[in-house]
Amino acid sequence: MEKNDVRNIARNVLKNITNENKLKLSESIRNSLYNVFGFLNADSVFVYVSTENEPSTREIIVDCLIRGIRVFIPKIVDGVMLATEVSPNAEYAENKFGIIEATNIEPVENFECTFNVVPMLAFDKNRNRLGHGGGYYDKFLKNASGMNVGLAFDCQCVDEVPTNDLDVKLDVIITERNLYK
Repeated sequence: MEKNDVRNIARNVLKNITNENKLKLSESIRNSLYNVFGFLNADSVFVYVSTENEPSTREIIVDCLIRGIRVFIPKIVDGVMLATEVSPNAEYAENKFGIIEATNIEPVENFECTFNVVPMLAFDKNRNRLGHGGGYYDKFLKNASGMNVGLAFDCQCVDEVPTNDLDVKLDVIITERNLYK
C-alpha cells in the first residue's frame, strides 16, 4: 500500500471519532505521557498545537506553562519547520498547511528540548509514523535533541507504514490503550 492510500484510510477512520470521545481519549493519552515518562519534570518541550482530528495537546501546553516548563511549538518559515517559544499570552492562527502557529512570536534558532511531541495520521507497532506528506516533522526530528514522542488514537494503528530513508522512527508512541517503545 502507498503512503497516500494509508493517509486516506486514516483520515476516514478519524472522522468517525466523536468530539466527546476524542476528549476522553486525549485525556487518557495525556495521563500516560505525564505518568510514564516524567514529562512534567522536563525543562523544555516541543509540542504540536492540536487540530480537530488529533489528540488534544492544548491542555499539555497549559500544564507545562503553569509548571514553568519552556514550551516550543512549530512554525513553518520558507518551507522549513522551526520552533517558537510560547507564553500564556501568545496569539495563534492556522497556517496554509493547517498547522496552528504562534503569530506574535519569532522562531528561535538554537534550543534543546527534553521531549518532542508530534502528531501523525497513522503509525505501526514498530514506531513508524505517517504524517500529512510534507516531511516537515521528519526533517525537524532528524536534528532535534530529546525523546521523540508521537501521540495518536489506537484506531490510527496500521499493519505497516510505508517508509523511506527520510522518515524518522519515533522513540515512543502513546495511545489511549498502548505504549509502543
